[in-house]
Amino acid sequence: MKNPGTKNLALLIILLLASPFIKSQELTLNEALKLASENNYKIKQYRQKLETASYKDLDALGNFLPKINFTSSYTHLNDPVVFDLDPVRQVILNLQAKNQTELTNIYGILAGGAPLTDQQKAAAFGQAYSGLSKQVPLFREVLKEQDYKTATLTFVQPLFTGGKILSYKKIASAQEEAAAMELKRVKDEVMRDVVNTYTGVMLAEDVVKTRRDVFNGIKKHHTRAIKLYEEGLTTRFNVIRAEVAVSDAERALYDDVKKLETAYLALYEIIGAAGDCGLKITQNLTFHKDSKPAEFFEEALLAGNPLLRILELKKYSAEKNYELERARFLPQVAAFGKYEMYPEYLSTLEPRWAVGINLSINIFNGLQDYAALETASGLEKEVGYLESEIKSKLKLLMQKSYKELETASERYRSGESGIRLAEENLRLNEKRFETGLGTSLEVIDAQLLYEKFMIEQLVSVREYYRALNELYTLSGRPEEITKLIK
Repeated sequence: MKNPGTKNLALLIILLLASPFIKSQELTLNEALKLASENNYKIKQYRQKLETASYKDLDALGNFLPKINFTSSYTHLNDPVVFDLDPVRQVILNLQAKNQTELTNIYGILAGGAPLTDQQKAAAFGQAYSGLSKQVPLFREVLKEQDYKTATLTFVQPLFTGGKILSYKKIASAQEEAAAMELKRVKDEVMRDVVNTYTGVMLAEDVVKTRRDVFNGIKKHHTRAIKLYEEGLTTRFNVIRAEVAVSDAERALYDDVKKLETAYLALYEIIGAAGDCGLKITQNLTFHKDSKPAEFFEEALLAGNPLLRILELKKYSAEKNYELERARFLPQVAAFGKYEMYPEYLSTLEPRWAVGINLSINIFNGLQDYAALETASGLEKEVGYLESEIKSKLKLLMQKSYKELETASERYRSGESGIRLAEENLRLNEKRFETGLGTSLEVIDAQLLYEKFMIEQLVSVREYYRALNELYTLSGRPEEITKLIK
């Protein structure tokens, strides 16, 4: 007896199984990891952060070099800037002309002549003043023309900053390395997620295969039950029970097919592939044991975990930040110089070039430097406490993951014997049913028991790889897991 609804459901399952993989292409784990590394947006974000940090480090290096600037201008004044001492010149000329006039009068008297009259003195004074005025230059100079240009080169070279520049450079270098570790941490986490998602698809594929095998086995049993019923060797109850089992197996298979499709969508999303790319995983989920002890992972955690390295760099940066703040209490010494490229526009008081050394030290600024120093000291301690806390939590997570690894390994080991017994139990119950000594219920229970052991075994393998994947990720070596998943 055939149920039309059951037949249609079976056809739908076949279509669902076939449709995702039409024109499909095999996707290996290494290929999935490569696609994720190229397409994952979070990796791209942190790759850009690393590039930004490298430029900040270059910026810090520039503080050791001189700062050279070129400035140029054109200026128009309301009037020229004039240095005018004409009143002084007038006084000097008057005194000198008066002296010459008196000397001329005295020489005339000594020569036996008559003294000069006022008119004669005025004429002699005018003649002397005119002669002197021609000989004495004007006491007037234009310091700045009404229109003038400037072009100046200036440089400043730090000589001593109390260690500020060096500390800033060390902080920038530590931040660049921390950005590289952040990128590695993100890559490791993405790799971990890809591996977990990939093995999830492998699990879903194998579960569907197991469900399909059990479905086919129950259908085969249903066919035998009908044949035996027609021959009068079994009851109608056994046929009906077989039909119910076929329907249940179909629904279970359908559910897991949909879960498989969802698992593929999650994988496509994490590797940055299109939903209709047709990539397919053909590898079976097989168990490969990793024999490394817990001590290995604990040592690897301390040596290679990127988060711990980031915290070490943060702590180092906090130490250098303290030194940077301490430099505020020390003198700042710098050499400086300037060179004018338009000397013709310089005034008499302005040099064409000059060099020198500048020293400055802050005497008091309202205790701000002291407060900043104490803040830096507190930050240094804070990072130290955070490092200890994170290290403790990572060790705990590593121990938890290793326990899960051992549990999954033991479940797999014990499951092997369970599968062998379930297979033998199924074989015996099928023979008993064919000879009329067993019931359809016993065969179906044996099929379902075998299915249960097979799926639990697959789950154990997946959980083993998940725990191992977490351990290698914590150790900063997530690529090691790819050597086992083959």
